[in-house]
Amino acid sequence: MYCSEGDSKSSIQRFITDATKLLEVSLNQVVNKKILCILSAVIVFVLAGATILERFYGTTTVMDLCYHNWWFVALWVLLAVVVVISFIRIGKAPFPVWLFHSAIVFILAGALTTFIFGEKGTIHLRQGLPARFFLDNTSSDCYSLPFALVLNRFEIKYHEGTTRHKDYVSSVTVVDRNDKAQEIVSMNNVLSYKGYRFLQGSYDGDNQGVVLLVSHDPWGMWLVYFGYLLFSGGIVLSLFRRRGKIKQGLANLKPNRQVLFPFLGALIFAGVIVPSYVLLRMSHSEKYLQPVLQSFWLKPHVWCIAISYALFVLVALNSLMACVLRMKKSWLEIEHLRVTAKLMLYPAIVFLGIGICLGSVWANESWGAYWSWDPKEVWALITFVIYAVPLHDEKIKWLQNPLSFHLYLIFALISVVMTYFGVNGFLGGMHSYAG
Repeated sequence: MYCSEGDSKSSIQRFITDATKLLEVSLNQVVNKKILCILSAVIVFVLAGATILERFYGTTTVMDLCYHNWWFVALWVLLAVVVVISFIRIGKAPFPVWLFHSAIVFILAGALTTFIFGEKGTIHLRQGLPARFFLDNTSSDCYSLPFALVLNRFEIKYHEGTTRHKDYVSSVTVVDRNDKAQEIVSMNNVLSYKGYRFLQGSYDGDNQGVVLLVSHDPWGMWLVYFGYLLFSGGIVLSLFRRRGKIKQGLANLKPNRQVLFPFLGALIFAGVIVPSYVLLRMSHSEKYLQPVLQSFWLKPHVWCIAISYALFVLVALNSLMACVLRMKKSWLEIEHLRVTAKLMLYPAIVFLGIGICLGSVWANESWGAYWSWDPKEVWALITFVIYAVPLHDEKIKWLQNPLSFHLYLIFALISVVMTYFGVNGFLGGMHSYAG
């Protein structure tokens, strides 16, 4: 039977259309909003439970049972798969949205690369003696460096006129075959050589020896950092997007001055007054900060976190007001407060995300790892996930109810309280000195 060229093209087009529809239906069956919500809830409960478990049974136990266990890694891999499938489904989403979700994929891919291929341990140096073996922190295995390190001198620096420690400085020589290089390792000053990074850890009681932290993660770290750049790029582009949700929300508020002026006042309070007060307090105690806090990253990290926390508190108060108006059946005001809440949520989640990224980079410069599953880090991540949910309320049916939306934001503040106070007062960890 004769078939014309036009019929062949039509058949191919119908085949492509049918295949596309089949793929879309399959994806809708595999990934839907409920699965994403359930997965996010599971991650939050697992992370929260792990921090409590660590409080009672120690870091080693929780690392073995949770953070370094195959099922925990599989949980995050599943999240990455869900996000990638969501990419395919949304297709024509705005470019900033693609950047945000791409950032998640790169960060998770980097974390998986670090988990599989990264090495982290400690090396003990005694003055004048070459050393080239370091001990792995998780497996207690011993690994050889392709070069040797020699400690020349260790020095404790003090704040002027006091006995308070300001910095710990190790002068070392890197011996690589016939080449020698004099280097300095101190707090927040990393020695990088051939993909290995060395950071100041502890020191011997006689000041004749030191323990340096060793990190070898040439690929995972940069994948994560690239994810941070994508996240920041998505933020910048979303601010200048004409039809973005932020500009749409502001346009809805402009006619209602009774809501607009309090909203602008809240932004000034959270974006200027609160962080200025926090930074002013820091400047008074800056003279005697602990060595680990003597870092460029401290102020921008704290500034971003302070803004996000202040906005989260204002969001909760805004929702509390909405619940009061709900009893008076003031439906229009409740809807305006819903718009106000979302407008404050956008910068709040943005500043929290940037604060986490800055803290991660700082941790990498101080502890040799951009993420250590410290309770403070974990609860900041929990807070980020919890507050990211209401930003997708148009896709989550139960959050489309104004009362459910505002009640959620009231109870979400518990995660902020836990991150700020609970970690310091109950859970402890490397951030327990932070306020």
